[in-house]
Amino acid sequence: MCPELTRDHIPKARDVGHFLSVTGTVIRTSVTKVLEYERDYMCNKCRHVFSVQASFEQFYTFTPPTSCPNEDGCNSFKFTCLSGSDAPPGACKDYQEIKIQEQVQKLSVGSIPRSMLIILEDDLVDRCKSGDDITVYGVVCQRWKPMFLDCRCDVEIVLKANYIEVNNEQSTTTLVLEDIQKEFEDFWDSHKHDPIAGVRHVHRQAGCCYGFGRWGTENRCVWNQGERRVSSVARGRSRHGEVTVSEVRG
Repeated sequence: MCPELTRDHIPKARDVGHFLSVTGTVIRTSVTKVLEYERDYMCNKCRHVFSVQASFEQFYTFTPPTSCPNEDGCNSFKFTCLSGSDAPPGACKDYQEIKIQEQVQKLSVGSIPRSMLIILEDDLVDRCKSGDDITVYGVVCQRWKPMFLDCRCDVEIVLKANYIEVNNEQSTTTLVLEDIQKEFEDFWDSHKHDPIAGVRHVHRQAGCCYGFGRWGTENRCVWNQGERRVSSVARGRSRHGEVTVSEVRG
């Protein structure tokens, strides 16, 4: 997957119309339902039958046709819906909505995780449950309720899923290893012009950890800048090892 198409954060308005990969945690799943996405209409004048697709941008509502699409030039504007209340719907598919939230471990300190609705259709329905860590591939879209006079249009951003990948098998150990690898790469990148200084720094850190780990608070880890070496100084002894007055017992 291209890095420019991968998101660890919720997409924004500038991403509308783009195919993206979004990673998050499922916090809510809706009930699976059957969705009617197509209806057949018949012209009352020429008896021409044609299909009308439901509008995804308007929550799958059907907009009545305004003119007859017959190529013979029919100018009628009266139609009859063949999928009425008595007849069963002709074209249906499974439909489900889930909500995902940004993963807390991938956010900066103090950031509030945002959430986003994901639209699942057909075989993607019931592929995940609440609490799952998933990666969703799909197109970022906008949708709104049908507009009415003197009513504010409320537009929301959703992701119309094309594929879902469940990442539950990736344990927290994987995230820890990624952090360690990043720290390792950053360290040696900062010492790429002087690798020997990086090696000396590692040796100093190892010596300090050894001194404090073995002797506890009875020692002090002293870094001699002039000689570039680590010496562990015990309480009651000077740096050069002479016996001090505090060691003499009465």
